[in-house]
Amino acid sequence: MAIWLFMQLTELKKLNSIQYLRAIAALLVVYSHAIDVQMVFGTSWQQNFLYIQNFGAIGVDIFFVISGFIISHITINQDGPKQSWQFLKKRFIRINPSYYAASIIYILSLFALNQVEASRSAMLDPDFIKSSIKTLTIVPLFDHGNDIWSPWLVVGWTLSFEWLFYVMYTLAIFFSIRNKSLLLVLVLCILTVVGYAHHSKEVHYVFLTNPIVWEFCFGVIIAWLYKKINIPKIIAYCFLIAGTGALIYLVVHGYGGISEAHNTISGKDSWMRVVKWGMPSAAIVAGLLFIEKNYQRTIFKNKVLLLLGDASYAIYLIHTCMLGLVIYLLQKIPAAWQFLYPDVWVFVILGLAVLASIAYFKLIEKPMLKGLNKLFFRSAKNTHSQTNVNT
Repeated sequence: MAIWLFMQLTELKKLNSIQYLRAIAALLVVYSHAIDVQMVFGTSWQQNFLYIQNFGAIGVDIFFVISGFIISHITINQDGPKQSWQFLKKRFIRINPSYYAASIIYILSLFALNQVEASRSAMLDPDFIKSSIKTLTIVPLFDHGNDIWSPWLVVGWTLSFEWLFYVMYTLAIFFSIRNKSLLLVLVLCILTVVGYAHHSKEVHYVFLTNPIVWEFCFGVIIAWLYKKINIPKIIAYCFLIAGTGALIYLVVHGYGGISEAHNTISGKDSWMRVVKWGMPSAAIVAGLLFIEKNYQRTIFKNKVLLLLGDASYAIYLIHTCMLGLVIYLLQKIPAAWQFLYPDVWVFVILGLAVLASIAYFKLIEKPMLKGLNKLFFRSAKNTHSQTNVNT
């Protein structure tokens, strides 16, 4: 939720800590949704353990911080209209086709799991058409009033803020702004302050002034520190411990309604989410990055986590389709639920969703990216880069 690298990736391929974080963020999101599915059929110990039930939604905040870091890091030397167009085109190719493919799979699965007549009626339903338009545009272009945009894939709302961030960076590249990071932080600061000072529920106003974009700013600041300063080992570990400690505290004591997507989209709990989840996420990202950069590269070599990091965008997109299939099958065969304890089902559902997502990554997303990059970018090096480092 998401960011992917597209440049001369010689140095950035070494950032295995980012791959670890992507993997963890994606798994957290799926885990949270797996508990939601389990709750449809029974009661588990996990759903009532402290405040862990919806805590996995923090994966989105980790993704946002990572996005801010990576985009700022790789665009530092990019300037002018030509490079801004290249940047925008690469972002589109990396994000949209896979998102559209996953959305089509999701819609087809809905039709396949319903009666034919019901599916025909659904296609003419105004909500179907509205969700389809929102899926295509990603950002709320054609919404009006106080609507909250709702694409077919519920996780699609996060991509709207990714694209807002990308467009702002595209403009900074286009106009060859020397201090892109500083300008971006200032612009986003002004927008969010305006939103705080003048309240409005109009969908476009809320979108442009939503404080959640500060999580991208945290990543931008980390990128500046990463380039300019060698953080001492003790400070890097302090970042990691402080961020982890803050999250443990929230799991024990609660975090209000910040986990609910509509509370963030509407701006209701965005400031609280930035403070409670965004800041600890930034501390963890900074800690792991500086630990890897200066001290402990050898600990970031786990092949499973690196694979999950590569497939994290696919996991983020496609797991909802798998969860819908699980719900359908368990509704059709309710006796199957009795074979395992509800707490075990959480991890079975998680595992199935991840396996399906990896298959999507290997069989659809990766080949599609290779084909699109060959079509739009003639450099084989760029093609290889785009398909091997993912969020």
